[in-house]
Order: sequence, then structure tokens, then C-alpha cells
Amino acid sequence: MPRSASAVERRTWDRVTRSEELTVYLAEVDGEPVGTATLMVMPNVTYGCAPTAFVEAVVVAAEHRRQGIARAMLRQLLADARSARSRAPGVPAVATVV
Repeated sequence: MPRSASAVERRTWDRVTRSEELTVYLAEVDGEPVGTATLMVMPNVTYGCAPTAFVEAVVVAAEHRRQGIARAMLRQLLADARSARSRAPGVPAVATVV
């Protein structure tokens, strides 16, 4: 059974969800969370002012690994990062991809 989030974790999650530059991807199987990935799209004054993307925290539950879940999250994440050039600044805070 999952444990409850600590006060620090709740405060951190609140900061994450308020950030327009950060998207958290949640992979689900049968309605259960099994993986996450994070994309940060930041403004950049180099490269013609195109945004820079950072990928972090790509994690899949052990019992769901090697089933293409991380690949699916990264496919969506990379598509979103590529399209960030043509969108207004900011991306959704949470996106479900699997």
C-alpha cells in the first residue's frame, strides 16, 4: 500500500503544478499509476531564442518495465518539446500518456 505524502512532498508537488514550464507525465495501466517523466521547457536567449527542454525523472515501476511504457512517455514528451517552439510559453502541468 502506498504511503501518504509528507508535508515537504505536498509543498513540492504544489510548486510543480504551479510551474508553467514544467510538465509531469503520468503513465497508467488499468487506471493505476506505473510511471512518470518530467519535461521542463525553459526560455533561452541563444539558438534564436528557441526554448530548451530538459528531461528528468523517467521512472517505471519494476513490475511494468520492459513493456514500452518509458518509450511511450518519452515519445509524447519529445513531441511536446518539439512543438514548444510554435506554442505560447508554458505547457500543461500534468499529462497522462499511457
